[in-house]
Parts: sequence; C-alpha cells; structure tokens
Amino acid sequence: MNRDILMPVCFYLRNFNNYQSLDVPASTNGNLTLIGENAAGKTTLANCFFPMLVDGSIATPSFNPAKGTKGLDKSTSRNSSNDSRTFEGMLLGWGIGAMKVRTGYSYMLLKSRDRQVILGIGAHRAVGDKRKPTWWFAAISENIEDKLTVETTDKNGRSLEKDEFIDVNGSIDADFEVFSSVGDYQKYVSDKVYGFVDVRHLHQLAVTCRLLASPILTAGNASITPILDAMKNAQ
Repeated sequence: MNRDILMPVCFYLRNFNNYQSLDVPASTNGNLTLIGENAAGKTTLANCFFPMLVDGSIATPSFNPAKGTKGLDKSTSRNSSNDSRTFEGMLLGWGIGAMKVRTGYSYMLLKSRDRQVILGIGAHRAVGDKRKPTWWFAAISENIEDKLTVETTDKNGRSLEKDEFIDVNGSIDADFEVFSSVGDYQKYVSDKVYGFVDVRHLHQLAVTCRLLASPILTAGNASITPILDAMKNAQ
C-alpha cells in the first residue's frame, strides 16, 4: 500500500457550472474551507469536486441535497437522472445562464513528498442529445519540483474535446492515462493512486466524503452515527 500522503493542492474548473475558469487552491495542510451566506453556492461548488473526483462517479446523490443521513451510504450508484441536480446540470449550469451545449472539465492536483497526481473528468453535453461523451483522466509524476499541469482549453479558453485533449497532453512528463469508462478509471486510481487492494475501498472513501458533505450534517441536526461508521470503514 502507498505510504505517501497525498494532499490536495488545487482544484480546477474549466467551462464547468457557472465558471469559465476557476482555480481554488487548498491550504498547506490540504484543507479547503468555503465560507458564504446561505444559498451562496457553497455546496454547489463543493459538488463540482467532491465526492465526484474521488471515485469518478457522475451518477450519485452527491449532486443532490441529502434528505437524511440514514442509508445515504448505501446510495452510491443511484441514477440521478430524475433529480434536479445532475451531472449534466452541473456542467451546463442553471437558470438564464445555462448552456445548451458545452464541454467542460473538473480536476484536482494532489501532491506528496514523492509524487504529484492529477485526477479529473472531462465531458461533453448537449441538451436533447442522447450521446453523452465522458472521459476520466489521471496523471502521475515523480517529479515534485515542477508543478504538474494538464491542458484542458485552447488559447481562447475553448475546452478541448476528448481527442484534442489526449493529443495535447500525450507528451507531458507524467504517466498519463485517459479512460472511457468509470470502471476502468476506478480500478486504475484505486491501485495506482491510493494503493487499495480492493476497488471497494475507493467507494468507501467516496461514501465518507459524500456523508461529510451532506447539507443535513452541516445544518447540525443529523445523527452522526452514519458519519462515524463511514469514516471507520474508510480508514
């Protein structure tokens, strides 16, 4: 099992949700704190990263406010197509500013004493189109002196489509992999990034992030038992 501790360094959105380009740096200990008034969009922004980027799942309750913590950890693969907040909605945005068609990226950079890792998702969505191209990617580098980066847009800020993205980043100084299925991505990340012997441990980690992000929990009126159980299992 990998013993190096990967800490989040920065979170990135490119043409995703309400943001054309957003970099959110973490503190030196890897923590990220979002502060704002009610309905300012804190949970919505957090959902752009967690737990989606942990296990790559885009069909989970992470995009929907939890009505309660009981049983939430058993809903890791629920299809959210009938819910108001879906991955497509997160990508295209809501209201008068919503896009009809868009390609966007959400990804994060992590770093330890021995390596740097980028984990992310790229996707193309068009309203009414049954095709829903999605690709997952990971870059791992043992060069910790130079900041690890990937190119997701061109010089005009237009998001790169999948083939363009692969071509542009094919020569970066890292082990760079792009996946067309979330299952393949999860197996790779579970083994190569987190050092888990079983991909189910990756899902448990995502469950913990999902529970910790529950609005019911942050409102202070939920039982913490499922949270403690999830954290124990994730450990």
